[in-house]
Amino acid sequence: MNVWVLYESRLGNTAQLAEAMAQAMSQWARVRLLTVNQADTPSGVHLLLIGIPSHRHSRPNGALDWVRRLPSGALTGVWVSVFEIRYEPLRWLQVSPTWKIGRALLRRGGRYAAPPECFFLAGHEGPIAEGEIQRGCAWATQMIHKLSPVSPK
Repeated sequence: MNVWVLYESRLGNTAQLAEAMAQAMSQWARVRLLTVNQADTPSGVHLLLIGIPSHRHSRPNGALDWVRRLPSGALTGVWVSVFEIRYEPLRWLQVSPTWKIGRALLRRGGRYAAPPECFFLAGHEGPIAEGEIQRGCAWATQMIHKLSPVSPK
């Protein structure tokens, strides 16, 4: 199974979580970790995960712009999901931008491996809250186990 983990990171927290997820999934899949600025049109990818930050009501645009640049049908047959990292007290105050990115992925032919997920920071600028890296790794590896036989690559 070929997996791409794309991320957009402002303060390094999303990058840290994306790296941990990629490392966890690498036991069962070939994983490529990329920033949204490094990624081109996916080819031969079975699972695409996109991670974004959300800080103080400002929304990232790089990931959504990347998805919107993909040609129609570019993600046909590709399993997708999106994750976000935000300050925990803002948990109920914002609508997550992950759903907007998710809809754009589906419009290009992708299908959800798991619904978008939100992970939390302990403070406005970090660090990642206790247990969230482990929860993120479990979330990511569950998709691998759901989509392919559970055996090391």
